[in-house]
Amino acid sequence: MDKNKGKQNKREQEWEGGYRSRRSPARISAKRRKLRTWLLYSLMSISVLGVGIALSLTVLFKIDTIEVVGETRYDTDQIIALSGVEKGQNLFLCKTKEGSDAIEHAMPYIESVDITRTLPSKIGIHITEAVAVGLVEYEGRYAVTSSSGKVLEFIDTPIDSLPIIKGMKISAAEEGALMEYEDESVRDILENITQALTLTGMQDIQEIDLTSPTNPKLNYQNRITIKLGQPIDLIIKLRNAIAALQPGHIEIYEKGTLDLSLTAEDGRTFFNPDYSSSRSAAGEDASSVSGASSKPASGQKPSSSAGGAVTSQGETSDTQSG
Repeated sequence: MDKNKGKQNKREQEWEGGYRSRRSPARISAKRRKLRTWLLYSLMSISVLGVGIALSLTVLFKIDTIEVVGETRYDTDQIIALSGVEKGQNLFLCKTKEGSDAIEHAMPYIESVDITRTLPSKIGIHITEAVAVGLVEYEGRYAVTSSSGKVLEFIDTPIDSLPIIKGMKISAAEEGALMEYEDESVRDILENITQALTLTGMQDIQEIDLTSPTNPKLNYQNRITIKLGQPIDLIIKLRNAIAALQPGHIEIYEKGTLDLSLTAEDGRTFFNPDYSSSRSAAGEDASSVSGASSKPASGQKPSSSAGGAVTSQGETSDTQSG
């Protein structure tokens, strides 16, 4: 009886204040002290962080140097003004994307702008100059365009040094902005062709014909039509074209069609001459050209940088050129 009574008294003591406490007041106090200490340190850390951020945005990291990097035809002070970046401004508060867009649109002959931050206080404005690669007829005028399709300016008459780009249906064109095509797939094709022309150094291209995007053509010196076939492996194809167009392969008086469709696959290029125009221009029979040692297609004579002399009848000499 005494044992049971003792247990009951203990339970009654634990049920004090309407709830049952199984922990001693000392343990509860220690836990509360730890919680208060953690909250205090957290608030102090947040306060210090806030002060640091405030200082960095008001006192520290102020811009003292603005540098324009890259070749450009435009005045550097104008570029800096358009960027919206000013000395004394906070390094992290300047709006680099908006500044880049403003420069690219207002200055058409700048292809791209990259604004960078360098700690503690420097801004770099990196300029890539746009290069004119062709002319696109639009609403009775010619848009001078870069390889990306950016309109650099409008002119009334063609420029001899720039090829006319045909077969492109333009839905909108504005100076300083990218042209909008009815078929956007031609944008990449045009860019790949013009970049390949630049990388190979091929010159004297009068026209780039994209009427058939899967089989674009080039007009060389207004006398040779170059069929590119599928617009892939363009650097390989154009290097073979440059070799084939050298005197001793295709003569300077010859006209016709140079087919590069199979060049990337087996190294062959085929030249189909216009005999009447060649003979009248040269005043002689132009039936023999240098070409590949591969068998020519019917009615054609092959021309390649690697191969022996091939007659119009397809007879190949034993001599191979490197």
